[in-house]
Amino acid sequence: MAWYAMHVHSGREDTVCEGVREWLEQKGYNEPYKMFVVKRELLERRQGEYYTILKIMFPGYVLVESEDIRSFAELSRNCKGVCRFLENEGEVQQVANAEMAQIVCLTNEQGLMGVSDVYRDGDSIMVLSGVLNNCVGRIVKFDTHNRRARVEFVFDGKVYEVGLGIRVVETGNEISILRISE
Repeated sequence: MAWYAMHVHSGREDTVCEGVREWLEQKGYNEPYKMFVVKRELLERRQGEYYTILKIMFPGYVLVESEDIRSFAELSRNCKGVCRFLENEGEVQQVANAEMAQIVCLTNEQGLMGVSDVYRDGDSIMVLSGVLNNCVGRIVKFDTHNRRARVEFVFDGKVYEVGLGIRVVETGNEISILRISE
């Protein structure tokens, strides 16, 4: 199965995703498919306390994995909120395998990129657990004060630098070590 990007109204990604699922079920579509909105879990500080929030990674996009994208696209185009599929010369364009491999390895089944636990020792950052374990080589910068790791992603041929959540822990077992000068 291949991955495709469905462009939807920004801010309505979850609503459109659920609406497409219900629409396809009503129409009797029974081909296998996966569909999700890529989200990242972040820690934000308010009044001295850290809270977990969810932010959409690619606003205006829902990712779809399907064997029969033509019939999937034809049926889902009639759903409220669906703008179009990314196309090239009138054909639904597949998201590049390398781009999707990067996203799929960092997300769970629901498309969520969770918070990673890190340990800081001077100029060394040790990733203890979480999605950043799979991310060596794409991390641009760690900002332990704001609890973010800046990570480069390529999507639809464009390079995005996105902040992923980190939780700084006091001690722990080292899984992988990243040397980054801050």
